[in-house]
Amino acid sequence: MESFGEAAEILKAIFLPFISTSHLIPLVDIARLFAMHGVGVTVISISANAAIFQSSIDSDSTRGRSIRTHLVKFPPLPGLPEGVETINADTPQSL
Repeated sequence: MESFGEAAEILKAIFLPFISTSHLIPLVDIARLFAMHGVGVTVISISANAAIFQSSIDSDSTRGRSIRTHLVKFPPLPGLPEGVETINADTPQSL
């Protein structure tokens, strides 16, 4: 319990959406609602998926809401071209 004059700690939440747009957009909407109510929010994503929702996160952050995106880069795998990280990514003809 906090005493008079002490600052309360901010509740923090981390969202890790499934790598598919059908799951990504609703989960980011929920994350934004949490931030709207004062929760410190981090959405973990890859850059290809973050491009879908980053403008909304930036807009909320500009309004003073505690929300951010943490980008994760997948390590390259033999035989897989750079940047193929999502289910929706175009697969080169050579694969």
